[in-house]
Amino acid sequence: MVLLLDDIITTGSTMRACVGTLTSAGITVHAVLALADTPLRGPHPSAAHAGSG
Repeated sequence: MVLLLDDIITTGSTMRACVGTLTSAGITVHAVLALADTPLRGPHPSAAHAGSG
């Protein structure tokens, strides 16, 4: 049984790669956990609507 822990999520590619590698080796990853997430890059999706209305 595996719980995969990552320190921070930026794009999620590291976590996906680790899960893929472990799964390919026949290991079942039961859960993934990150200690922190990075803010979205670029304008926030709701920013386009901030000035309207």
